[in-house]
Amino acid sequence: MPEEPYVNLVGSESPLMPGARKVSPADPNQQMQVTVFVRPRQKLPDPAQQSGPWQLTYSEYLALYGADPNDLAKIERFARQFKLVVAERNEAQRSVKLTGSVASFNEAFKIELYRYESPDGAYRGYEGAIRIPQSMTGVIEGVFGIDDRPAVRPPG
Repeated sequence: MPEEPYVNLVGSESPLMPGARKVSPADPNQQMQVTVFVRPRQKLPDPAQQSGPWQLTYSEYLALYGADPNDLAKIERFARQFKLVVAERNEAQRSVKLTGSVASFNEAFKIELYRYESPDGAYRGYEGAIRIPQSMTGVIEGVFGIDDRPAVRPPG
């Protein structure tokens, strides 16, 4: 059976940190955890369009804006194909936490993770965009934790 076509995940492009240089491929056996965020059941309302307080119970929020269990199941099937383990599934947060090796994440998201050194420190990262199966377009909104670069620059 031919492999499903992959597409770039919009917004996942990862430019190098200023002054960074590629040092070596990331250790393929290193274990890591990544969080995949999926779409809400329906689009969240624009707070600017709300008049008065907006109150929902947890179950109302979950039914309206939580993840569709079918979307979470798609992520779980995708993960199993690449020997990734589902560490946590959360409908309210619309997230699935996956654990596995660098090699498995490289294969699953069609990326190549490397070790980089920059003036702000060493990090694991990739160049270009994370790639996802075409059938997941619109389902996956973001993938976080693949890149472990510092989020903020240290003072000084």
